[in-house]
Amino acid sequence: MMSQAIFQYAMRAADARVLVGDQQYPVLFQGAWDEAVAAAPMVEYQNGTRSQLLLTVGQFDVDGKGAGVGAVSIRLGSAGGLTLRESTLTALCPGSPRPAKHDLRINVAVTMPDLLPGITLRNKVSGSFLLLAPTIAEFPPANSLYALESPVELEDANNPGPVLATILALPSTVSGR
Repeated sequence: MMSQAIFQYAMRAADARVLVGDQQYPVLFQGAWDEAVAAAPMVEYQNGTRSQLLLTVGQFDVDGKGAGVGAVSIRLGSAGGLTLRESTLTALCPGSPRPAKHDLRINVAVTMPDLLPGITLRNKVSGSFLLLAPTIAEFPPANSLYALESPVELEDANNPGPVLATILALPSTVSGR
């Protein structure tokens, strides 16, 4: 059996914004996710002989609440039948694991039962949910700042087509172990 390293993260996004129709809503999100990587590549990365690690996201559970929008949940999902759950850790200086860039690219399932009852949304473009920390001083991160690379358009998972909502911003503070 191949051993692996598991990293768990907690996140908080106090200034997130969601657009539904033509109305923007501030949302406070909190949640967690985890990632796994085989032990051998992790050792190579830590020793500076590997400059990039590919990690697999095991779970992503983020819940929010905002005035006017109510509850908002973000989970791992699929877009166009494709489940995407990958992350990369890339060294910014050759031969040294720190500092690094950390990104999380997943497909999501989003629910907003107060505004869109009975509808599960998904990202319209596969892989468009990209949460990025351009520079982290340590890994796992400690109080590091992450943000969406660009807004994430969401469509009805059962009736794809029109954009029903957009995650405009998800500035997050993330710590891991």
